[in-house]
Amino acid sequence: MKKSAVESFLREKVKVKCADNDEYIGILEKGTCYEEGYYHCKNEMNGHDNHWFRISHIKSISHC
Repeated sequence: MKKSAVESFLREKVKVKCADNDEYIGILEKGTCYEEGYYHCKNEMNGHDNHWFRISHIKSISHC
């Protein structure tokens, strides 16, 4: 996917499907510091999700 397409969903609740067929639902955030270049879906239940992925791993992204 294109970076601009993914970043248009930043800070919105989304469903992300990655190349390994895993799905993540949450608030899309962009990494900073050592996670720069990576994205993750912040889980609303516990406030975080430890799975980080690169744009090249994203197969599809949509609003929830």
